[in-house]
Amino acid sequence: MTTLWGVSIIDLIRVYYGHSIGPRDLVFLKLYAAADDVGPTSRHFKDLLALEPRPADLEAARAWVATQDPSPTVAQAVAQVIAHVRQAGR
Repeated sequence: MTTLWGVSIIDLIRVYYGHSIGPRDLVFLKLYAAADDVGPTSRHFKDLLALEPRPADLEAARAWVATQDPSPTVAQAVAQVIAHVRQAGR
């Protein structure tokens, strides 16, 4: 799992928000964030890669993002991010 200052991202979120979320939840959030800043140099894209999402996680995340913002523009951006993830060999 990705760490920041030697602490896992999950632990940081638990401390900040007061509850725990799992890696799959982070895939959902990072896919949504990466869709707002598409490209392999995006911080959110790099975080998404570090989570090593499975294809099923990406598809579930795609469906969740569509419930948050059903616009065609966001759907296209999500598709681009997923294509970049697949291209990176994940």
